[in-house]
Amino acid sequence: MKPFSGGEGFNEVEERILAFLRSRRRGATARFIAVKVGGSLDLVREALNKLLTYDAIEKRGKFFRAKGKRRLASRAGLRA
Repeated sequence: MKPFSGGEGFNEVEERILAFLRSRRRGATARFIAVKVGGSLDLVREALNKLLTYDAIEKRGKFFRAKGKRRLASRAGLRA
């Protein structure tokens, strides 16, 4: 599996999915992503599978999340 470096030349749907997932704190299902990025469910599933193989996103159950998300300080148990 090839590591994700950020400049892999993804198509437009894949770029929109990455931007959408990076903007969310929580994960999203494939169906919800398809509604939000404006693509068909089949097209979004293909794009999600490609992003998974490039290790750009992660899957937990039926939810997809952007890789490298940091936990909020309040959630990590740290107090300011």
